[in-house]
Amino acid sequence: DLQDMEHSHKEAIRKNWTYLLENLMVDDLLDYLISHSIITENMKEEVEIQRTRREKATQLLFIVQKRGPKAFQILLDGLRECHMEFIADRVESSV
Repeated sequence: DLQDMEHSHKEAIRKNWTYLLENLMVDDLLDYLISHSIITENMKEEVEIQRTRREKATQLLFIVQKRGPKAFQILLDGLRECHMEFIADRVESSV
């Protein structure tokens, strides 16, 4: 089983939690995270069954934090790849 992401990375996500929930475009990000083995198809479904965009973002953030030490950097890369550079920059500067 994968270990959690580093504490400082989790803290950076927590500090920006509300901002992430308001701005994250989850659908674009899911495929990126699957293609980089950060989430599985089942995890993608767990996110997609949530009703609102905000609930999807919450579910995704809970999952990503448990996906090992590489998950944070790949999340940032995915944000940039999916035209959410402004989110990546903000989260990264909080580390």
